[in-house]
Amino acid sequence: MTAERFIGLGDGRMRVELDKKALFALASDSRLEILKAMQPMRRTVTQLAECLSIDKAAVFRHLKTLEEGGFVKRYEDHGF
Repeated sequence: MTAERFIGLGDGRMRVELDKKALFALASDSRLEILKAMQPMRRTVTQLAECLSIDKAAVFRHLKTLEEGGFVKRYEDHGF
């Protein structure tokens, strides 16, 4: 499952189409901040909660939404 489809327009340009879950995942400032915090490396829920001063339960809910939207992946060691 991917959050987006890349479509070649034939002239070297690409168009990105996001599905409903991907758009919903991006519709939160907190989720965007989480994505920014994860940019250099993957992190655990605890690391993100401490870094962003957000409750761990809220971080987990946001990560679940981002996972459903295709923006993050959960690893066995609890990192995203």
